[in-house]
Amino acid sequence: MSVQGLDHINLRTADIEATARFYIEALGLQATDVPGGISSRKAIWLKDSCGNPILHLQQTEDSHTPNDANTDPVHHIALRCDDKEVMLARLHRMNLRPAVYEREALGLTQVFLKDPHGVLLELSFHSPTQSR
Repeated sequence: MSVQGLDHINLRTADIEATARFYIEALGLQATDVPGGISSRKAIWLKDSCGNPILHLQQTEDSHTPNDANTDPVHHIALRCDDKEVMLARLHRMNLRPAVYEREALGLTQVFLKDPHGVLLELSFHSPTQSR
């Protein structure tokens, strides 16, 4: 048995609609209903263009549910992306000004921005010839 990849990330939020809107507009993720009939006022799943779950959003009274483990040690979330120019144009239309780092030796472009809760996002664009 081995880890084969990241399944999804769960984010807690006091404003599930605004958080979902940010990720849909900024990253082009698609909102889907949560299986099992859970209300979209309590949870929203966001998937990539292939239908893979990326983010699960969970409505809370505040951004940290009492008795939950503190996740402050998490520094950032990295998402593998494509169509760098399209993504950058979308972010600029939203008046977001990400930090962009070209790592030519790695065949990688890193785009950093923060979500509405201050979570640092790394959007990774790998060149087609560069393996991970």
